[in-house]
Amino acid sequence: MNTLFGMAMTAAPAVMLVALRIGVAIATLPAPLGAVAPVQVRAALSLMIALALVVANGAILVTPDPVWLAAAAVGEAVVGLFIGGTVRITLATAEMAGDLAATAMGLNFASQIDPSSGEQQTVPSALFAGIAMCVFFSLGGDH
Repeated sequence: MNTLFGMAMTAAPAVMLVALRIGVAIATLPAPLGAVAPVQVRAALSLMIALALVVANGAILVTPDPVWLAAAAVGEAVVGLFIGGTVRITLATAEMAGDLAATAMGLNFASQIDPSSGEQQTVPSALFAGIAMCVFFSLGGDH
């Protein structure tokens, strides 16, 4: 029992750093994991993913120096912000192209309500966003 607790305590800083990166990336992603999902769900999801990654890749030994941990936490948060921001900008670009296409075709009057975000969007922008998401995952953008 003592060795299991000791292993958990040595892996805890690594799990928290990985969870911080994943949590910030999930927080900046568009719906359904963005602002629509409750904070508890996003936090639990990021912690479970981080725990699975650390267990699958082996425990990473992290120095318990508080200054180093604070600097590493800032770095992980910035990397997570860039990952989530890149996805958000890519999908927003596709939605903007859909809005412009809807305006050019005269379809901007026919809008629909997106159930995941509760916002109105045109049919071409929803189509373009769906295609952009499929292309993003098919090209391995999530890795």
